[in-house]
Amino acid sequence: MSTNVFTIDFETVAPENYFEIRDFSDIWQIGITRVSDGETRVWDVKPHEKHYSLPYTEWFEYRKYSRNTKSKLANAKSLVDIYSEIIEFIGTDGVLIAHNAFRFDKPAWEQTLELHNLETTNHIWLDTKHEYAKVYPDKKHRLKNMVEEYTNLTYDESKEGDAHNAGWDSYALYEVYRTISGLDAFDYHWTQQ
Repeated sequence: MSTNVFTIDFETVAPENYFEIRDFSDIWQIGITRVSDGETRVWDVKPHEKHYSLPYTEWFEYRKYSRNTKSKLANAKSLVDIYSEIIEFIGTDGVLIAHNAFRFDKPAWEQTLELHNLETTNHIWLDTKHEYAKVYPDKKHRLKNMVEEYTNLTYDESKEGDAHNAGWDSYALYEVYRTISGLDAFDYHWTQQ
């Protein structure tokens, strides 16, 4: 397997009307797993002031899990400060695999880079949610369902659980990808964007 294939996940501030406003430039955590060897790296990122200035009670992590993520990021580096480190790991081209890539992850990555005046990468994006829905249209397409069906991992979404940690989610997606990429049902060309 190429060393330029990665699973990727982002955690974002995600205000209440997130999918209505379609502004996904508020990444606060990036998790990336290299498919060739399972190495996972995680970066906590202080969001752009446009998003960081929102009250912590409006952040998804607080609304859903009562986690005050904003305070945890007070001294975190900005994306500008860590971008070269991320690019050193993933390069500027290759393949990024995400769960819900076309509707969320790809726009989040590109919009956040644009907000910080950083160059967009040339990666091909693959979407496990999209592919799973094509093969199994009658099943639930959440990452939780795929993790529980295809791996031995437990997708714990509680306040203390690992789910919705970008590093853990990226690794879980890596485990799902390793399983489904070997199944006959998924043996066709993935949709790319």
